Amino acid sequence: MGASSARRSLRGVRVPVLVVLLLCGCAASGTNGAGASSGASGVRTEDLSGGRLDALTSGRLFLRVIRFVQLPHSKFGSKKHQPGFIYQVSGQQVLALTGGPQVTLTSGEAYFHLSVPHTHLNPGGDANSWLFLALWPSAARGQPNVNPLAYISYDSPDFIPAPAAGPISESLQLVSMEAGGHTATTERSGVQLLYVLSGAATVHAGTQTTKLGPGAGIYLRPLSRAQVLAHGSATSYLDLTVTAVGEPFEVTPSA
Repeated sequence: MGASSARRSLRGVRVPVLVVLLLCGCAASGTNGAGASSGASGVRTEDLSGGRLDALTSGRLFLRVIRFVQLPHSKFGSKKHQPGFIYQVSGQQVLALTGGPQVTLTSGEAYFHLSVPHTHLNPGGDANSWLFLALWPSAARGQPNVNPLAYISYDSPDFIPAPAAGPISESLQLVSMEAGGHTATTERSGVQLLYVLSGAATVHAGTQTTKLGPGAGIYLRPLSRAQVLAHGSATSYLDLTVTAVGEPFEVTPSA
């Protein structure tokens, strides 16, 4: 993606902390079991938001996607919780951070916020829908949801991040594929979460093939050689990647 398209994709994005813009333009080589070309075809990638953490929570972690639907003109507060991304699926919301900014998000926009008390307001006359995507300590699996409106849409398996200490970059991208389109065959240096918003995706990762519909996700370990194909129709999905600061975002797959 060129510099001009990167600027267009980042328009309207609010990033509250130091951001590492992760523009993945590395070339890939080889093919996967599906026999598709390793180069991308019919794919558009937008950088939505990103942020940096001094370190991750120690111990085992997992990736979670929580879905919220708010009634018109409704508001609720939230205490401190894991840093993560809000992605506005439909409608709009006003996010007010204690001691920080007030951010208005509309459909298709994302925001990375840290662990501070905050409120969510739906100012519109229709119900809205939004997602919260974040890394959580494994102990959080048994805890009550942060709000009665919260619905857990996806949980990854537990994993121990490598490295377990040091500064971390998190990025969120929106990937849109035409019917029959596919991404390049790639490897990410960090953990990766793919979450389907619309359509259906076929994910080839190593020797495994997984088909995902709307509201389904898949966790990819670091250096998983993977390719995503639009399965039968146009498809869009979110790509959350967590990498150690200083490590490459995307690497060329080995032969």
